[in-house]
Amino acid sequence: PWLPMHLVTTPHGLTFRPSLRRRVRSMIRFMGGRGATMAMLVEFAYGDDPAGGPDDAENTISQALHTLSAGGAPIVTRSRGASCLFVWEG
Repeated sequence: PWLPMHLVTTPHGLTFRPSLRRRVRSMIRFMGGRGATMAMLVEFAYGDDPAGGPDDAENTISQALHTLSAGGAPIVTRSRGASCLFVWEG
């Protein structure tokens, strides 16, 4: 699976940042059956942000996960102790 970098440069020299949903989706696909924790998704989505991302980063990612699932992405949530894993089942 393709895991985008935080900034992508096109062959024509244009640079853009993939959307939050695209980054979350790519991380979960990359992790496959191992799953990704919320902490991993926050780090992947906002780790390069000097401000550390929004104050409600977990809520923002939760909304992205909901939108992805509602759109048909095969993301399931599995319990792992006190936390949960987001797993790509597709």
